[in-house]
Amino acid sequence: MTITRTHAIATFVCILGLASSVAHADTPDATEPVQAVALVAPDADAVATILRELPARFDNCSIVSGPTGYDSAALAEQLGDEAADLSAYGHEWTVRATYAMPVGGPQVTVEIHRMRREMAAYGVFAGRRKPSAQLPEPFIRTSSYWLNARLHVWRGDFYIHAYAATDDVVLRAQVRAVAEAPLASIPVPERLPALLRILPCRGRQMPVPRYHYGAAPGFSFPADAVGVTYLEGFEQYCSFLFARCGDFNAATTAYDQLVAELYDGADALEPLGQIADHKATICTTAEGTAAVMQQDNFVAAVFDSHNPEFAEAVLRMSAINIRIHLLID
Repeated sequence: MTITRTHAIATFVCILGLASSVAHADTPDATEPVQAVALVAPDADAVATILRELPARFDNCSIVSGPTGYDSAALAEQLGDEAADLSAYGHEWTVRATYAMPVGGPQVTVEIHRMRREMAAYGVFAGRRKPSAQLPEPFIRTSSYWLNARLHVWRGDFYIHAYAATDDVVLRAQVRAVAEAPLASIPVPERLPALLRILPCRGRQMPVPRYHYGAAPGFSFPADAVGVTYLEGFEQYCSFLFARCGDFNAATTAYDQLVAELYDGADALEPLGQIADHKATICTTAEGTAAVMQQDNFVAAVFDSHNPEFAEAVLRMSAINIRIHLLID
């Protein structure tokens, strides 16, 4: 069954509404101090020095173990099952230390993981988030969350994990204290990585986007991909996949594969004009509306949408954001 084309004015109004949400997303807390001097990302030795000197910052704190540094080869031995996602996303090194706060009291551990690039660090950070995650109080950037007494922070190429041995929320003050010391020496990125910056409609995201390194989940083409769920309306959601392929030809192949895998020729496809410079299509399936677009070496897809106008507007905004990214960056 073919979808009726959206009226131009209705689509334009929808795009304007979606665009307004982007301006308010991914901003730091207003109370977070601005780093007056440009910092250089610390190496493993510098991080170890920071953690070794950390007890001097507090009246009643002692080192229980560490700081200990280890590379990717020693990751599984040191972290066990928690090493799998770090290895998958591209781990470089880790420095870990455990403290007693107060002396002889509860133990708190901080792990500073250096990843190969920003999106790799983000992939681990977002992948470990659960629905029960809570945002921290002001000072620590909004790219962080609590899971009980475990604090997870993403900053540039670094993923920081600080936690108390008993996982008791009453120990959050101690956990936060040992995380803030190394964070003060890690540069705050000036802007989001491209995949997250181009992502449209960030104000309508439900969970945080998940990053998939080298492979889009459920599909056969190789690509770095971000997947997210959008709120379309009251208790109505759709899924969105945004993938960056190696080049234009790879994106064309991925687009064709994605269309074939989604529709399998069973449903009528309708081309969407004036969406992307290359091609875009939309159709209805048993689960709802689906739409796919290729713009340069990027592919975007909306799945199970209840609102064809929303799906079309998301693709349109994606294409515009990609064009701006390629022009500026």
